[in-house]
Order: sequence, then C-alpha cells, then structure tokens
Amino acid sequence: MKDFIIVTTPVYITVFWAIVFLTGNIFQNKAKFILGLFMAITALLFSCQAFFFLGYREIYLAIDALYIFTSLSAYPLYYWYIKLLTVESRLEVYNLLHFIPAILISVLVELFNIIATPAEQLKYLSEVLYGNHWWYITEPGNVGWMARIFFLSRLVFFAQVLYCLLLGYRLATIHNKRIEDFYSNLDNRRLVWVKLITLSLLAASLASIVFNILGRGVFQSSRSSLISASVIFSSVVLIAGLLGNKQNNTVTEIADEMDILPVQAWTEKSHEILKKRLEEILLRDRMYLIPDLKITTICKVLNTNRTYVSNIINEENGCNFNTYINRFRINHALQLMNKRGAGSLVIEHIAEESGFGSLSSFIRAFKTIKGIPPGRYMQEMRIQDQ
Repeated sequence: MKDFIIVTTPVYITVFWAIVFLTGNIFQNKAKFILGLFMAITALLFSCQAFFFLGYREIYLAIDALYIFTSLSAYPLYYWYIKLLTVESRLEVYNLLHFIPAILISVLVELFNIIATPAEQLKYLSEVLYGNHWWYITEPGNVGWMARIFFLSRLVFFAQVLYCLLLGYRLATIHNKRIEDFYSNLDNRRLVWVKLITLSLLAASLASIVFNILGRGVFQSSRSSLISASVIFSSVVLIAGLLGNKQNNTVTEIADEMDILPVQAWTEKSHEILKKRLEEILLRDRMYLIPDLKITTICKVLNTNRTYVSNIINEENGCNFNTYINRFRINHALQLMNKRGAGSLVIEHIAEESGFGSLSSFIRAFKTIKGIPPGRYMQEMRIQDQ
C-alpha cells in the first residue's frame, strides 16, 4: 500500500492540474491550455511508470509504446507553453513538428512489440527495460531492434531536455526584458519562476536519465530511491501548476495593443517635441499614478508609436519604461514621506498612493533607487524629526 501511494502521488497531482487547465477557456488563455496538455501527458507518463514500479510487467510491456510517446512529448509541450507565454499569441501548427520523434519512435516500438514472439518480448522486458543492458543493441533479430529503438528514445529524450529547457529559459529571459519596456507594473508578468522550474525539471530529468542508465529495476529494490524520485517529480509538477495558474499571458495583450498604434515618420524635430510632451503628461497629468500604466497608454495619448517613446526613454534616461515610471513614483512617495506628520503613514498606503500595484514592487523599486528599504528610510526620517 505504501509503495502504491509513493508511485501514484505524481499522477494525482498532474491529473488535478490537467483538469484545472483543460476545463478553462482555450481561446482566453491558450498558454494554460497547452500547460493542461502537458499535465495530461505527464499524468499518463507517471501512470506508465507506476505500473513499472509496482511490478505489473505484462501491463507495462503492453503500454511501452505509450510510455515512449508520453516521455518524448512532455518537454516539447513545456517548450510550446513557454513560447505561448513569450513570443506566440496563437496556436501555431508548426509546433506539432516537435512531436514527430515521439510519434515515429512509439509507432516503431508498438510494431516490434506486435511482431516479436512472447519469448522475445520477455527477453526485451527483463534484459533491456529492467536490466538496462545496452549491449543488446548488437543482438540480431527483434530483441536487438527493440533495444536499439529503446536506447534511441533515451538519446532523443536527453536532446529534448537540453533543447527545450535551455531555449525556454532563453525565451523567458528575452521576454522579461521586453515587458520591462512595456509595463510599469510587472506583478505576475515576469517569468522569474522559469529559472526555478528549469532547474527543477533538470533535476527531475537527470533523475530520469540516471535510473535509465542504472536500470529502472534498481528502484524496485530500493524504497528510498523510489521515494526520492516520487518527491522530486511531485514537487516539480506541483510548483509548475501553482505558478502557471497565476501567470498572466502578457504576450497576447502586447500583440493586441501593438496592432492599434499609429506609425509615424521619425524626424529630429518630432523627437524633441515628443520628448517634451512625454515629460509634460507625466509631470502635469501624473499618469505615473495609474497602477497598471502601460507604454501603449502613453502612446495613445501622444498619438505616436511605441518604438519612438521607448527610444526616448532608453536614450535620454538610460533605462527601460518600468524603471522610468518607477522613478516618478518613488519621487512621489518621497514627497509623501517628507511631509510633516508623515511618520504616521503606513507603507502600504504610500505604495498605493504612489501608483504601485503592490507593496512588494514598491519595496523593490524603492530599494533599487534609494539603496535602502522604505521602512528603514521612514525610521531615519522619524529620528531626524525628534
């Protein structure tokens, strides 16, 4: 009973998240739909592994092709999910090309499973799947071919780990820089959690690769190893689900707003005029107090293109849009703090009055600009007033 709970825990978690994400509106959030498919495929993968670890050999052999398909489909789905969070606003058909290895190899596995004799199937199961004896790739006949296909699938899996995780991490890094030039409030928009998920998936993948090298039969004789693998996989999918559930899909919003902005010719004169008007609407109209201010909102007021506004901010101030707006907000916060009687103000109130979307973003911006947290700054102000 304990072994059953250990090996099926990842299944319960992934099934739960698959239901959560797949029952949502696909047209409203395509990224979460693909994350739901990732969870569903991973649930099938963990189910196949559960049959293996619980010793249901005949069942595991019958679903070997399903195991190969799910193991080679998980990381392409995860990469597709990251692409929908960062660079793609639609479900592009060409992403299906990433699933060709999974389809071809699983079909070959099933084909040889059908034509192999019961004796050959038993030998493949005990010597290759459980024993992990790679030298069977030199064997003639069906067992040799089944061994070659299996170890080919492991090489493809390892390549997918490197390709999907590293490229996904790179896309997230580029995306984070992009939204800093688009949003003044980055809460639940930055993909800072991708680093954590990437490291976690790498750890889980390394564990998977290790027990493929050692032979998965090792885990049947070692409960501690089985528990460790279950904890790693369960933690990864649990964290991925929690973070993915609260992640805003900003790439679609950016694409939609960019389509309606005007395109204008760029001249030196228009540069100076635009620079002056930008400073006016921020200082006079205090647009920086809008909590979810976007650069496109300013562009619509100025009737200009986002590229022009970004260039002015980057070239004249040496920073991105998020930092630029936060400087105005911090100056506003300092004015509130420096007023007589400001010692009674609550930091949360100052953050809200200064246009920040959350207390954490206010503290982070204040510390970046002033070098100390706002609470400490106010303490020093109280000491000076005494």
